[in-house]
Amino acid sequence: MIWTGTVAGTRSSRPTFRPGTKSTDPKVYAHRWIYEQMVGPIPEGYEVDHLCNRGLCVRISHLEAVTPKQNTERNRLHLCTEGLHDLDDPENCTWDAKGRRRGCKLCKRTKALAAYYRNKGGQ
Repeated sequence: MIWTGTVAGTRSSRPTFRPGTKSTDPKVYAHRWIYEQMVGPIPEGYEVDHLCNRGLCVRISHLEAVTPKQNTERNRLHLCTEGLHDLDDPENCTWDAKGRRRGCKLCKRTKALAAYYRNKGGQ
């Protein structure tokens, strides 16, 4: 079930709504609200994980309360977005200054090479 209402954020959108009837009522995250209504309170220090990895999904069978560490480990990509290279191998990854993984080195190299030849051919 994909949320079609309002969302918070741009890069990793989360479904939001106002459960009350007044426009001054605070907005809540729909997936958290649905989880609490159907399952119960989210334990202290836990967050709701989308098992289907779709941030706009609000299907109760796709939601689970997990620790932030579990959520991060589950959301970690094991293959690049092209589905070609193993990102569990640090040699295949590009990293930022803080040591966070920022993409597939092999795909980035392939795209840069294609752009080089595309631009070279136009000269």
